[in-house]
Amino acid sequence: MKKRMSWYWALPAVAGLAFVMMAVLLSSSSPGNPGVPAVHAQETPTPTATFTPTATATVNPDCELEVDKEVNSTTIAEGGQATYTITVSNEGSGNGECSDLTVTDPSPNHTDCVSASVTDSAGLTFNQDAIDDSCDDDDTEWHTSGNLETDDQVVLKMVVKLTSAADEGDRITNEACATSSSDVGGDCDSVRFTVGAPVTATPTTAPTLTPAPTIPPVPTVIAPPPTARPLATIAPPVTGTGSGGGSSPLALALGLTGACLLLVSGGMLVKRAR
Repeated sequence: MKKRMSWYWALPAVAGLAFVMMAVLLSSSSPGNPGVPAVHAQETPTPTATFTPTATATVNPDCELEVDKEVNSTTIAEGGQATYTITVSNEGSGNGECSDLTVTDPSPNHTDCVSASVTDSAGLTFNQDAIDDSCDDDDTEWHTSGNLETDDQVVLKMVVKLTSAADEGDRITNEACATSSSDVGGDCDSVRFTVGAPVTATPTTAPTLTPAPTIPPVPTVIAPPPTARPLATIAPPVTGTGSGGGSSPLALALGLTGACLLLVSGGMLVKRAR
């Protein structure tokens, strides 16, 4: 009976000790809320919008463009060419500057652009290749990024040719306009010419040629052949036969014979003496 009561008394003590140890372990992991792990929420940063200012053209109230356009004649014959001169100036007051100047001049109806150029650039830079390309498209444009100062001007030229669609009596109008980032409205000017009668080629009279004077032939003078001179006759040498003039062949033969005989005689004397 005593053994059973001691056993029942040990079970609660062991259980209580176990619970205390568990509480200590849980409290050490989360002091604010035992048994429940603390959850920390992360704050999401709010994105800040970046404002990019829109590029706007610099407007200069002192920039005032003025266009003056002229044509070389008020009448252009069928199939002929017209030459336009375009003068763009800055008539603004003060120190006005017209920046990013652009001048446009589309070819009028019944014409084709032949060439376009810059006669006076006022120190500004133009791209001639771009001008030529626009002329080929019959929508000629001159552009420069430089500044056109007050009282300065640029002079441009464009040549157009009348097409076969232009008939005598037609009136051809052409307009050129200039704009700038400092003067968006810009200015325009137009001119007009009338198509005249085709030019008839006037035949030219060939000049009369004056015949050249006849020059008499020069007579041919034949010189007479030279006269041959006779050769000088050389006389054969004369063999003298006088007393002072050498020996004849007969005398020589006789002399030689005599000498031989003397030798033979002398030889015989010598032989006998031995």
